[in-house]
Amino acid sequence: MEKNYKRRKFAEFGESLARKYLISKGYTIITHNYSCYYGEIDIVAKVKDCLVIIEVKSRSKLSTDETLLAVTKKKRERITKTTVDFIATNPSYDDFYKRFDIITVTKHKLTGEFVVHHYEDAFDPVF
Repeated sequence: MEKNYKRRKFAEFGESLARKYLISKGYTIITHNYSCYYGEIDIVAKVKDCLVIIEVKSRSKLSTDETLLAVTKKKRERITKTTVDFIATNPSYDDFYKRFDIITVTKHKLTGEFVVHHYEDAFDPVF
C-alpha cells in the first residue's frame, strides 16, 4: 500500500510541476483532474483561442520516449471521450480549437532534478 501511496504522490507532484510550467508559458489552467464515467483529464488549459487537453506522465527512471509510449491508443480514446464530456458540460469551450498535448516529468538520473518536456499537439483524438 505504501508503494501505491508514493506513486500517487509522485504523480500529483508531477502534475503540479506541469501546471506551474504551463502558467509560466502563458496558459490559463481551467481545471485539473477532471473526471467522468469515461476517464480523467490531468489538465485542461487554454491559450488564446485554443483549448488544450494535457496528459501528464511522471516517471523517476524511464526515458522520455518510454514515458510517451505509456499514452496508449486506449488511453487516448478515453481522453477523447472525457474531452467530449467536458465540452458538453462546459459548452462555452465548444468553439475553441482543441489540442491534445503530453507533458512528461522525469527525474534526471545524475542530478536528481525534475525535467519537464512539453509535446504540443502530441496526438489526434481517437473515436
